[in-house]
Amino acid sequence: MMAETMAREEPTVRDMTGDSDKEDNFSLAQIGGNYVLAPKTALTWENCDELDTIFNGLAHSRKEGVILDFKSVPLMDSQILELLCRWQEALKRRGCLLKLTGLNQFCRHLLSVTRLLDVFRIYGDCLEAARN
Repeated sequence: MMAETMAREEPTVRDMTGDSDKEDNFSLAQIGGNYVLAPKTALTWENCDELDTIFNGLAHSRKEGVILDFKSVPLMDSQILELLCRWQEALKRRGCLLKLTGLNQFCRHLLSVTRLLDVFRIYGDCLEAARN
């Protein structure tokens, strides 16, 4: 009985990308009350506007927060750091959270040296982030 209850409480993943044959720089899914945005490339000034446009589309929804999954992100630059800080503030004003997952050593180090590591909620994977 307890196992059945636990299984029902586990967040489920719902793909929201539509056409799976389409090659995009980002995928979007939903886990429980969170959107999961998963970049498939380095995050730099070159795709910062595209990322911001996607976020602005999500920011007006009635979700608990946005999980940004870095598992396929080899690096990010300072423009992305600025964007993450703006997102953090925008979501905080709405009572929502920005959660980062799957950070590699480079991205984690960049957050550390810029003293932003403790600013964000960081989790090992998307399911852990969705549960907390």
